[in-house]
Amino acid sequence: MMDAKKVEVSIVVSGPVGSGKSALLGEIEILMKALGVPCRYADEDAHQQEVFLTHADWTEALDMYKPSVVLVEHIDRPVTDDQAHAAWNVYDLETQSGKGHIEAMKAVISLSRLGAPA
Repeated sequence: MMDAKKVEVSIVVSGPVGSGKSALLGEIEILMKALGVPCRYADEDAHQQEVFLTHADWTEALDMYKPSVVLVEHIDRPVTDDQAHAAWNVYDLETQSGKGHIEAMKAVISLSRLGAPA
């Protein structure tokens, strides 16, 4: 369990242009503030441009786009020393066997994303 330190959680909304991403973020911001949860945009300038363009009429945008939402929870796990060592071994084997640098780095990234023991 985390201690009482301030923990920052990211909410990422992704989708194609014109799918209602900004409207959903706007509504999430309103909800977070209503709940007393501190909330900020990672890129405040981009957010202000969006507010200017849409006049922050999120409800109308949601009515127009009618997005369907899939909720996904991702747990950030630090890479352990064993995983880092295993990733280096994979990198070393791949580069020595001639498969190349890119495939080796893909293995390193996959290992770190899995968060699984080496």
